[in-house]
Amino acid sequence: MVAKIRESIDKHVKSHTHAWNGLYLIINSQLNFRVELFIGVIVVIAGFYFRLTLIEWYGIIFSSTLVLLAESLNSAIEKACDAITTQHHGAIKYAKDVSAGAVLVAAGAAIVVGFFVFGPYLIPLLPR
Repeated sequence: MVAKIRESIDKHVKSHTHAWNGLYLIINSQLNFRVELFIGVIVVIAGFYFRLTLIEWYGIIFSSTLVLLAESLNSAIEKACDAITTQHHGAIKYAKDVSAGAVLVAAGAAIVVGFFVFGPYLIPLLPR
């Protein structure tokens, strides 16, 4: 019984090690991810500055996370496709284009959320 519990804990720790390694890899290898992460940090700082409501935080955190998730999956799909072949192949082009499009959709949605959340705070600051 104890051996099974120990084995389960070891598997769990190993899976977390792989996850942290994946996060390290995407941060160090993908400029777009770093840019999106930087923008996310700026948005969080702005959120504290403007004292966002809880529901506004939900929108900002969810949309920022969605962009980073989409970028991560896009990078994984591209790397997997490149491991199969670097020559032109219609199905691989489709997979890469669709995953890049998913990032675009997520980023567009995050921008819309940003306008809705920060607009009411920023409009009064504009010169009249």
